[in-house]
Parts: sequence; structure tokens; C-alpha cells
Amino acid sequence: MAIIFVPSDMFQGYYYLDPGSGSLFIQLAIGAFVGGLFLIKNYFVRIKCFFKKLFNNGKKV
Repeated sequence: MAIIFVPSDMFQGYYYLDPGSGSLFIQLAIGAFVGGLFLIKNYFVRIKCFFKKLFNNGKKV
């Protein structure tokens, strides 16, 4: 584990968040949430198909 020392005077407080930044963060959060739901659904379907093939024993569904 490495500890990086950064002098505090290196970064001045000249940051600006415009009014559209809040909308951007909300869209980012919603996109991450929906993407996570899609990922969970996709893996659930794969696991379900795996067990369906495993226990099917050559029968047609």
C-alpha cells in the first residue's frame, strides 16, 4: 500500500459547479442504477438457462 503526499497549497479552491452539474449527476446516478439492474437481470437469465439445461436431461421444453 502506497501513501501519496500531496501538499495542500497545490490545489486552490477555484472550482465552479454550474447549475447543469446537478442534472448531470442525477443522470449519472440513474444510468448507473439502470445499468446495474440490466447486469443483474442478464446474469440471472444466464444462471436460469444453465440450470434449465442441467436438469432438462434431453427433454424438449
